[in-house]
Amino acid sequence: MITPLRPDSHVRFIRTPRYLWPFNSESSAFWPPLGFCSLAGALRDALPSLRLSILDCPIMKMGWKTLERALRADPPDVVCVGEETVSSPEGRRLAGLVKRIDPGIIVVAGGVYFSYAVEETFSEGDVDFIVRGEGERALVELVRALMEKDPDPSRIEGLAYRQGERVCVNPLRAPIHNLDDLPWPAYDLLPVDSYGRDSLTHPRLACLEHSRGCVDQCSFCILWKHFGKPVNNHLVPCYRTKSAERSFAEVEWLAGRYGRKTINFVDPCFNADPGWTDRFAQLLLASDLRVDFTAWMRADFIVRDEGLGLLEKLVRAGLRQVYIGIERTESSELQWLNKHHNDPETTRRAFEILRRRYPVVFTIGTIMFGMPWESRKTLARLIADAESYPVDYTFFIPLAPNPGTEIRAALERQEFRMSEDFREYNFFTPVVGTQHLSRSGLENFYSDILCRVSPARLRWLLQAFSERRGGRNRQVFRHLCRHALKVGLRQLAGRFSRNGRSTLYAEKPDWYDS
Repeated sequence: MITPLRPDSHVRFIRTPRYLWPFNSESSAFWPPLGFCSLAGALRDALPSLRLSILDCPIMKMGWKTLERALRADPPDVVCVGEETVSSPEGRRLAGLVKRIDPGIIVVAGGVYFSYAVEETFSEGDVDFIVRGEGERALVELVRALMEKDPDPSRIEGLAYRQGERVCVNPLRAPIHNLDDLPWPAYDLLPVDSYGRDSLTHPRLACLEHSRGCVDQCSFCILWKHFGKPVNNHLVPCYRTKSAERSFAEVEWLAGRYGRKTINFVDPCFNADPGWTDRFAQLLLASDLRVDFTAWMRADFIVRDEGLGLLEKLVRAGLRQVYIGIERTESSELQWLNKHHNDPETTRRAFEILRRRYPVVFTIGTIMFGMPWESRKTLARLIADAESYPVDYTFFIPLAPNPGTEIRAALERQEFRMSEDFREYNFFTPVVGTQHLSRSGLENFYSDILCRVSPARLRWLLQAFSERRGGRNRQVFRHLCRHALKVGLRQLAGRFSRNGRSTLYAEKPDWYDS
């Protein structure tokens, strides 16, 4: 039996202690939890008497012992946790900790892991509710319902919960159509000055989104589904964007009120709407703002926007770093991944445009390896093809079939054995073998590529250090190369002593257990 919430109940969002991705330093590893800011903003707007807080343990270097003391000293009425797959073990650990402190505290989970692991989450008994998909409206309705004497969660779309021994999953909720209706993110609940404080490449950083969803439905991606639209109980892509005026106002607010200098846009597809891009760039160029921003972009839209004259405006407005998913270097393999209109020629063309015309922009490409058919021959071809792209830095990422993705369902049907330790779903530890290579064989490939020396690679290194492309680009490049070499050498050193265990792992910070 749940005790009804008071109008002034304390709702606390908690990002748990977690490991470091080894390519990042602590000064830039943890971006502001924008999802929590947006959810807290929605609660504040709808239920202004609530007491709201966000506890971001990683940026505060708060370990598990300190977190437990903080929860015992000021027990909230509701704890909200939202995690990606790689940090879901910490999310489940938090739920267990909360219930040990006080079983009456309501635990609400959400995000791209818990939304698609409902049965597994409820089997542990520590989570009370799961908000699936886009959460602002569902969370508001849930908290409002929990203030009633006899709440009825069955009325809330997008909610999952337990009723006795039965798991109840309500129909999915339609996504928010007009994103300008979203309240302002509650950045004031964060230690804003801590983000990017000592970072050379992302100084005084903040995160924003101008859009949600995607125009495609890649089988390896969960984000298009998470922000998708339910049609006959089936999710389809649903791309939406704020107005350029609203997005500019948010940038202006973060720069003016909080002194932010680097804006990391978290949109899955930043450059889908050329109309938004044109207007947003115009607003920035007409203002006195001087901010840098980074974005994930699609290659086909980069090529399109170059022809429209929009890419040049975006770079003048402050675009300084672009992430582009190459994924694979064969069109047939991209079709298998359900990625459309981004054939190798188009992707190479996008990198060529950025390299030749906009050298101030640092480009990062991602290539996936570990496909079910992967062999030493296909890996060798993948390396050779990757070295032909004019990209500043390429991340080779092992296939990570996250819960809820189409590719995980396909691998399960083919009876591939995937790691059950979600801490390994970190985008550098192989979690599933192929028809020809074991997980350890894929690990060996990963370290080999990080430490690889070849004529093409040496030319690339020489070019990267000799070209005059700005101090930031050289800093980013040195940073990535240094961390890559460290990860590769560490795996090489443990190659003969792994004892069946992975030698590619995230780094445990000193404060994690403190």
